[in-house]
Amino acid sequence: QRRVIRTLAQRVSTLSAEWSAQELEFGHTQAIIALLRNGVTGTSYPLPTGGIVWVERGGFWLGPQHPQPAFSLHLDVPGEITLPSGLRVTARILAGSISVIGEFSKTCAKKAALPWESKGLRTLMDYHHVHGPLQVRQRLPGDRYQPAGITGEKKLQDICVDEGIPRRWRQRLPVITDSLGIIWLPGAKPAQRVST
Repeated sequence: QRRVIRTLAQRVSTLSAEWSAQELEFGHTQAIIALLRNGVTGTSYPLPTGGIVWVERGGFWLGPQHPQPAFSLHLDVPGEITLPSGLRVTARILAGSISVIGEFSKTCAKKAALPWESKGLRTLMDYHHVHGPLQVRQRLPGDRYQPAGITGEKKLQDICVDEGIPRRWRQRLPVITDSLGIIWLPGAKPAQRVST
């Protein structure tokens, strides 16, 4: 088990300049094994020089931590922006429709899919119910909104858990807002007030 973990760490570190597997010692591999045996989804173990191991549904993830810088960007409709994480958000008006579509993907064409099963990476919103310009920003403590089909507002943390979004992605996901508040968290449903 230790050999497998060290081999995996070596392979990952050759693809990333953010951390080195050379710092992985006996105590670290033992802690990783204990974490995986426990198997509690969402738990993690920080590695030396910025790496981390996350336990996820059906497996685990090992690699760099990807700290998310603060950002708040204007999104034109139609328009497209690339976030500091390298993810892209696109808004466009559908021909013959009053809806706006949001698309969320990696900028890398070969691996456009995100690493979890989700149908909510594209969404339709009623453009007449969007108030003011769109902003794309990082998640903030206490963020909440009412997804379509849900009674009352929910915390983004709870929405992420319900949608099965891995914890390591939660800080990297953008929040799309208008002048009245949050209208969409990619990976989940749009806000009730803008749903079609």
